[in-house]
Amino acid sequence: MIDHMNEQNHEDLECLQDYVKAVLGDTPSEDWCQAARHRLQSLLESRKKENWIMNMIKNGQKGKLKWAVAVAALAVVAILAGTIPKVGETGLAFAQVVQRIQQIQTVTFENVLTWDGGAEPKRQLFKAPNLWRCEWVRSGNVAIIDTKARKTLNYFPRTKTYFCKEEVDFGQNPNLNPLDRIAEIKAGTVETLPEKELAGHKVVGFRAPLLDIFKAPLPKDRATMVTIWADAATGDPVQVEFNHASGDVSVWSDFQVNVPLDDALFSVTPPEGYTFQAP
Repeated sequence: MIDHMNEQNHEDLECLQDYVKAVLGDTPSEDWCQAARHRLQSLLESRKKENWIMNMIKNGQKGKLKWAVAVAALAVVAILAGTIPKVGETGLAFAQVVQRIQQIQTVTFENVLTWDGGAEPKRQLFKAPNLWRCEWVRSGNVAIIDTKARKTLNYFPRTKTYFCKEEVDFGQNPNLNPLDRIAEIKAGTVETLPEKELAGHKVVGFRAPLLDIFKAPLPKDRATMVTIWADAATGDPVQVEFNHASGDVSVWSDFQVNVPLDDALFSVTPPEGYTFQAP
């Protein structure tokens, strides 16, 4: 296999270039190719594959080998790893879904958490880079976070009360986009599922274990398995299912991506007529 390819003659490298042209012909953009290259480089480095491919990545355009050849080699590695569809295959690659998630500026979706004996529907809204809102459907309760203002607000329509926090420390890189946890999934752990019809979309599925909050894998008996169904044409999320080790299931659906969201929805000013009440 490719791990043992320590020497490569000119003819072999030309074949790689011809092969990758066919592969990259199906990719959506150069930005996607660049992102895939960076992810593949990280993947190879994490596996300590010190071979001729890694040497080309490190050396860039130095020597006789051009960067295009390194790109070709990386694409072949991606094909072997299942990151990019093989020549002749159709369908969406997980890396394209990740790229789409990383491009999202606004998103809204329904979130239903189901556990033994109950279910809790919510609606989440996100506006990049610093605004998040959650609405509990049954109670009407609302939670809002504004990391730029360093404030949070919770208010409760049934009792006309609220509480808020100011000068909240969200850390150096607060991550409010709930879909970003999907973007952190390691490509080598992803299982591609067959295409199907879902909510009026032709979708492709991907299943993988979520990392913990420290971006590390969990044991199988404690891991949350996530299944992402994405629009086969655009890469937009259509439905996301979380199966927790506890048996609880959370389903995200009815996604609206990059739609206008008024900043007023994320105001951390308490509504008029509401009384402060400490939690």
